[in-house]
Amino acid sequence: MKQSSRKALLGCLLVLTPVAALAHQHGGGHEGKEMSGRMLERIDKNGDGLIGRDEVAGMPRMAERFDQLDGNGDGVLDKAELGKVRDRVRGELRERAEDRFEDTDANGDGAIDLAEAQAAAQRRATDMFERLDVDGDGRLTREEMNRPMPPPPPPRPLR
Repeated sequence: MKQSSRKALLGCLLVLTPVAALAHQHGGGHEGKEMSGRMLERIDKNGDGLIGRDEVAGMPRMAERFDQLDGNGDGVLDKAELGKVRDRVRGELRERAEDRFEDTDANGDGAIDLAEAQAAAQRRATDMFERLDVDGDGRLTREEMNRPMPPPPPPRPLR
């Protein structure tokens, strides 16, 4: 396979993988309930079927949002509350994937052709390069490559 063909294929995969993955997710049926159960089992250290504040102490994002997640205000998270969190996150991810699809579909025909996928991959590669190029000289040194990558800009707000 020619080098340019490999780059094109890689670019397509980078752009389309998140969209395709979300297209295959179920809307929260039996599989979603199993996921909530697995999440509960993983976090529930004392095995009581509930998640208390102490059990999320090592999970900063969840700990800081605990009161928001605790829909009934009883001080613990149950399987139903985790299911609501899962559904909300899935919805947000699905919407972001749709936004990415629309951004990539430059001509608005409802499909992404190879040229659109390559252009989107180029934009993402440029963004990543610029985030790594800390001194802004247009070159990456070993030191810059070995540093943790700065976080990306926050995603666009959801509608």
